[in-house]
Amino acid sequence: MFSQICIIGSGPAGSVLAVSLAEKGHEVLVIEAGSSAPDFTLEAVTDRISVSGETDIKFGFSRQIGGATNLWAGRIAPLETCDFEKGWPVSRDEMELYYTQASEILGIKDVGNFSEDEPCSGAFSGLKSVTLKPFLWAKSPFNAGQYLTLATQKYKNLQILTNRRAAKINRDNKKIISIELIDTCEKHQGVPRETVSADLFILAAGGIETPRILLNSDLGGSAVGRYFSTHPKADMAVLKLNKRTSTQDPLFTDMPLGAGTQRKGLGFPETIQKEHDLLNHYVQLSPLVEFKATRLFEKVKGSSLFKSKFIDSSSLMKGLLPAIGLIVFEAISKLAGLQRKTTIFMLRGFLDQYPNHENQLTLSDKKDSFGLPLINIDWTFTEKDKASVIRFFDLLDKSLKQNNIGHIEYSEMRNMQDWPLIGIHSHFMGTTRMGNDPQTSVTDKNAKLHEVENLYISGPSLFSTYGYANPVYTIVALALRLADHISEKLGQKP
Repeated sequence: MFSQICIIGSGPAGSVLAVSLAEKGHEVLVIEAGSSAPDFTLEAVTDRISVSGETDIKFGFSRQIGGATNLWAGRIAPLETCDFEKGWPVSRDEMELYYTQASEILGIKDVGNFSEDEPCSGAFSGLKSVTLKPFLWAKSPFNAGQYLTLATQKYKNLQILTNRRAAKINRDNKKIISIELIDTCEKHQGVPRETVSADLFILAAGGIETPRILLNSDLGGSAVGRYFSTHPKADMAVLKLNKRTSTQDPLFTDMPLGAGTQRKGLGFPETIQKEHDLLNHYVQLSPLVEFKATRLFEKVKGSSLFKSKFIDSSSLMKGLLPAIGLIVFEAISKLAGLQRKTTIFMLRGFLDQYPNHENQLTLSDKKDSFGLPLINIDWTFTEKDKASVIRFFDLLDKSLKQNNIGHIEYSEMRNMQDWPLIGIHSHFMGTTRMGNDPQTSVTDKNAKLHEVENLYISGPSLFSTYGYANPVYTIVALALRLADHISEKLGQKP
């Protein structure tokens, strides 16, 4: 089988790239390991998971057309200038055009609302060193599978091949010549592999599967699988205001904005981060009613009801589990409106992390039913990471007290050894990071592997740093940027 361009993976990184290239006239074949049915079985991917904090990949991983967008609630924010300046080979300014294009695809028209230096207002007026940081939601979350499927009906030069898992990449010196595929409908080892040849290949299979393919193919250099991060989260502190304040504000509840909704949180601008050696952390403020509802949902989600082998094996429940999560998530956001005024808010941290060479994915000696090696995951939130979080809360608390606004109760954070973070759950980033140095990165600034001519990567595994923002917006922007580069390289078709 041959195609001009072969893309492995149909999540946002693969689908948006494929459609953009097809629009430019190129022949594109998308290979997807799953089908239209959900498949988020963790045991099919990993052997050992050694992490600090809780682990729940079920709500952040699905092998199916559209990938993790089938589980996604639609939360959108870009990486900020300071994130790019901490190690990316591209700048925020270079990404601006692609963020604008991505906003159209994701259904967010109000892209101008992503201000990096929005001053605090309302109950927090006067906090000169603190800024408001917004997230936006489209009315309907973008689904990469639907986007790709509709495009195949429009473009004859775009095809999807499902139930085919990439096993190994074959190379001839500095050029990739083919990828071996396994038919995932066959449930045993020893099934003959199919081979796809192409002029150019792109791995867009996510932050776990993409490095697994590279490791199994002895490609990518010493940085493959390294610098792994997610976005650790936790309910971390209690905010007590000196005066009762209305909760009808984007800082305390989801508010309508254009065709979607908006929610803001608190953080620090780049100047303050540099001055105090802070990572780009973010806190969301939740009134007590919303906080209690969220905790109840998390308890139910983690209960034996959701871990029953009988339920997990049901095709009906496999389809309903993500939908249930999205419905409850939306309902919870509306509960804050029931509590009109309050002085007490829970601070939920969305935490950045220093790139750490020791946070990594490696191949296990154990293999799955198809004879492919499983993945081992090692991840920790280091003492250096924790110190940055404590400095963040120290500075925020000091600012609140100095302006007679309130204070934060977070003393337990200093003494706690094992922080109860939600660690490995989604947003798998950094495992094939882009950069200029082959010793610390896997691709160059154009997402091409340093060591070969015709193999590229698309997706969150490219991230050099992580910030606090959900990665989909940046994933789509990077995919559009890569589409322009590849089309220019191959010569845009008429």
